[in-house]
Amino acid sequence: MDSHEEQQCLPILDFSREKLVPGTSHWITIRDKVRRAMEEQGWFVAEFNGVTSDIREDLLTGMKEMYDLPYEIKIKNENHKVSHGYMTMVVEDYRIHESLGIDYATEHQACKDFSKLLWPQGNDPFSETTHKYATAVAELEQRVMRMLYESYGMDEKKHLASHSESTRYLLRMLSYR
Repeated sequence: MDSHEEQQCLPILDFSREKLVPGTSHWITIRDKVRRAMEEQGWFVAEFNGVTSDIREDLLTGMKEMYDLPYEIKIKNENHKVSHGYMTMVVEDYRIHESLGIDYATEHQACKDFSKLLWPQGNDPFSETTHKYATAVAELEQRVMRMLYESYGMDEKKHLASHSESTRYLLRMLSYR
């Protein structure tokens, strides 16, 4: 494999919780790979066991129910921020894409409010699942940020606290036909 092909490889990094303990050799190896991937490609794929197959399946089932709702219900997901509310792409009367977003999805109440917006009686299983999913992914993001701060020799506790205070999480759910 030549160096050009090596640069095109998709970085896949193991973020398994039981293996990823700060200060261990695995942590340091993954931390250095995160930094290299971000500097060279701007992204990577995380193997992550923080989202169980049950959560993933429940989320996909709930999203199917959500996308089966009438258009008039889905457009209630309004948000003045671009790409945060309901969006759709229709070409020649064929819906190609739909998406809805839960702003502040790591806050349990935001997920409950979203489910009440779409289902007037609420949908507790859906709000629980979206909250669990968003929280797990946010924890992964925080771990990545900690690694980046550490790899640059920055005070990760100080910067991570500042980053966390200024971060809000949008859970954007997409459907392609």
